[in-house]
Amino acid sequence: MTATADTLKEASPGVPAWHNAWFPIAFSVDATPGRLHRVTVFDNGYVFFRDEAGAIRVLEDRCPHRLARLSDGRLVGSEIECLYHGWRFAADGECVRIPQLDPSQPIPKAACARRVPVAERQGMIWIHCGEPTAADPAQIPTIDDLDRGDCHSIDFAIDLPYGQEFLVENVLDYAHIHIAHDGVRGGGHAALAGPLAFELAEAGPAGFSAHFGRAADGRIETGSLDAARVAFVAPNLVHYWSVYGGSAGAARIAGLGLYSLPLGQGRCRLLYRAYSNFTPWRDRVRPRFWEHGFQCHLLEQDMAVVTGQAANIARLREPLGKSWVPLKTSDALVLAYRKWLDDHAEGRPDYIGLRTRGDESHREPPIASLDRFGGHVLQCASCRRALQIARRLRVGGFAAGLALLAVAACVPAAWNVLFAGLAALAFLVGLAALGICRRLGGSASATSAPLVAT
Repeated sequence: MTATADTLKEASPGVPAWHNAWFPIAFSVDATPGRLHRVTVFDNGYVFFRDEAGAIRVLEDRCPHRLARLSDGRLVGSEIECLYHGWRFAADGECVRIPQLDPSQPIPKAACARRVPVAERQGMIWIHCGEPTAADPAQIPTIDDLDRGDCHSIDFAIDLPYGQEFLVENVLDYAHIHIAHDGVRGGGHAALAGPLAFELAEAGPAGFSAHFGRAADGRIETGSLDAARVAFVAPNLVHYWSVYGGSAGAARIAGLGLYSLPLGQGRCRLLYRAYSNFTPWRDRVRPRFWEHGFQCHLLEQDMAVVTGQAANIARLREPLGKSWVPLKTSDALVLAYRKWLDDHAEGRPDYIGLRTRGDESHREPPIASLDRFGGHVLQCASCRRALQIARRLRVGGFAAGLALLAVAACVPAAWNVLFAGLAALAFLVGLAALGICRRLGGSASATSAPLVAT
């Protein structure tokens, strides 16, 4: 469904308990066949993989034998073999082999791993962490425009060193874009910062939506757009979309889906999807990994601000309504979200609302930095592959350059220019590859790290 005020009203009358809901864990394209992937939700570990038929399977990430992580093992066809003692589990969690068990003894029923409900929707993988009987895939929020077939999307995921609620607040805070991301590709311009106007629909358990734009004499000014809209679809999705006017532009669509996953205390994952059916050709052919570098940069700009904000709020030990000095011309969406937490965050011990806060919300988040390699590259199939190739080209380019220079010094003068030119070209390849390594790894040390899942 496209997240509008009407569909939010028609949604289920109450959001399920926090652990009894669907959570987005990865983009389908990043679930590489033949590989085990690990993810946490509220600090509980899960391992997911594609079986031999290509279907996504998810198990709790613990071997029932001695609780080792199954994700540290290996995938054998459609079965997971635990690294510790070789116990093997089918895709549905059934234990099918215990090397140390007497052949005359049956495999104990308690030796099975717990299977977790999973679904793929619109190129994303969702898991249900609560009661399996409540795992209705119809509750997964979808965006109608993505089913049109003519949209190009940019899909990007990254792990961040702050809680999910601070991520949702950050992406709902439209006012910060022109200041925090001034002059950055995909950001804004400080000269355009100014008062905003919002028309919020009534909030409910399923979330809220709003029409917004620049404030002009008490009106919403959206420029060439008929409307700019946003919706918070509880508990994981913030959806922005634009409506274009005129007969020529009636079929033009653009939007931004920002999905959040609570990895654990002070950690979350952003799954970012920008889509449009009028994307310029150069953006359609640009390599996926190259676009991800720009997205990483934007999140790195916000990281210090948001982590500092989270630490200050934890130390204050009081609801936000007693500390904030909000403006209705910039903070309306953020206030609506924090009010929604007041009303619907039961069961979340770490939530922080305007009037109330959870029992564990005073825990200051751990000191952490945004590691581009660990936070993004390891979970992104495109960036892992690009980094592997770049590492080889870096070593090969510099080695070939040195070899060609040595040859140029030994050959007759007539061949010097040719081999010197080839050496220069090889060095340029090595330098370009080094630049890609740094872009993807975030630091020189990360470029030599092994490309394994964690």
